[in-house]
Amino acid sequence: MIYFKSRDKARNPARAERMNRKTRILVVDDDPEVLELNTKVLTRAGYEVLEARTGKECLKAVKPFRPDLVLLDVVLPDRSGTDLCESIKSDPELKSTLVLLASGVMTSSDYQAEGLDCGADGYITKPISNKELLARVRAMERTKEGEDALREGKDLLEQRVRERTGELSEANRLLLKEIRERKAAARALAKSEERLRFLTNHLQKIREEERAMLSREVHDKLGQLLTVIKMDAAWLEKRLPRDDEPAFERVRELTKYADDATRTVQGMSSALRPSIPAELDLIEAIRAEAGDFAKRTGIACEVRVETKILWPGRKISGEVLRIFQETLTNIARHANAKNVLIRARKIGKGLLLEVKDDGRGITRKEIMGPRSIGLTGMGERAGAIGGTLQIRGAAGKGTTVTLMVPVAAPRKGKAKTDTLR
Repeated sequence: MIYFKSRDKARNPARAERMNRKTRILVVDDDPEVLELNTKVLTRAGYEVLEARTGKECLKAVKPFRPDLVLLDVVLPDRSGTDLCESIKSDPELKSTLVLLASGVMTSSDYQAEGLDCGADGYITKPISNKELLARVRAMERTKEGEDALREGKDLLEQRVRERTGELSEANRLLLKEIRERKAAARALAKSEERLRFLTNHLQKIREEERAMLSREVHDKLGQLLTVIKMDAAWLEKRLPRDDEPAFERVRELTKYADDATRTVQGMSSALRPSIPAELDLIEAIRAEAGDFAKRTGIACEVRVETKILWPGRKISGEVLRIFQETLTNIARHANAKNVLIRARKIGKGLLLEVKDDGRGITRKEIMGPRSIGLTGMGERAGAIGGTLQIRGAAGKGTTVTLMVPVAAPRKGKAKTDTLR
């Protein structure tokens, strides 16, 4: 059995009185079987129950009985339950009485809305199980307790307001102090972010210089050594006896290996170049990279470029090309794709480069994972040139990498589409 509680009996006499008695429920229903069943269930649960079969009996009993809850059938022989609910709620002495409407025929949402609009605290549809009935009544009890607590809380709040008035002045002083400290921390954070951007750009510059140096070392030193090996093989071939076929075959294989190694060195040197060749603009460089990628991997690449593209400066173009190269590398390693669509178009005062493949689709876990160093580097490059990078993937539907960068001057030209295989 549930009783109403009070922290201060003198503060709320009505609550104190209810705490010392059973919860009272007035059950109003013209169906004798339903009335008997509900009365029996509620009485066994420890409630004090009074019955009424008509609206007249309900109104006659409600004031002297002073129920905490009225379980009221909507359809009665003399008056509707909604009318009775309005009468109960309009009486100042009964307005805190909870009313739970019940019906087995008027069960649509419109009827329920009408019942709630007339002041009912709940609406249930019949037949209702004993378990649900008790659960509804207990929920109503909690509602009643909450309403009483709110009224008591109002009194307590007024007292607390008076007590807090003095505290607010001190709190306001501390708040102003905290605001000043936070502003100082924000300024320090801004300086730290600025230093971080500077260090990021500096590290990027160092990386590019190291890549350029490594490209030269690979091209010049390894390339020269391979050239010497090929020349020595040619010299040796001229001096071998004509009837020594095995020796001739070994020399020819050596020459072939030297040619293969030379091409490999040239590819490595080209991949390490940090900038766009002077004779190419960004889109031409992208087309060239796409063509090399298609030949190397067998993945078809389609390049679409809109007219009146805004072209970024050379520094930005170099970073865009690096991001594009890293994107193609990721596709070759992880995507299992057959086709790649590359689009460049103007968006406002910027250049949007989009690379979409038809592979397995990158997952969010892969994007955010600790091993996604390449993706992190791409994001850092984009941020260093004032751009934004977005990576989206869908399982079985491929991955889309979208890069947006600021640009300076427009260049007119015809739209061109290349399909490279």
